[in-house]
Amino acid sequence: MKLVYLPDARKDVAWWRLYYRRVFPQGGQAAYRVLAATERILQDNPLLGVELAELGGLRKLSIPNTPFAFIYRLRQETIEVLRLYDMRQQGSSGLQED
Repeated sequence: MKLVYLPDARKDVAWWRLYYRRVFPQGGQAAYRVLAATERILQDNPLLGVELAELGGLRKLSIPNTPFAFIYRLRQETIEVLRLYDMRQQGSSGLQED
């Protein structure tokens, strides 16, 4: 399946880059490799993420060894990434890790 980042996810991608450039640069190379690997795994297994029933069919897939997760939905042959969500954010019920 094709994976696309929707326009609203661009600010999240910008934060990802800033975080690994300025806040945690020593983790940047590994994080980018894990992100790319998780994108490939998601493309091969689009139902892998946990369904967020309270959010109307959205799914969440945590990106290993990072504080980030994909929030996405499936549309025919496309995986639409709505957020590259920083799980440390507060106040977003349904998105926080248990």
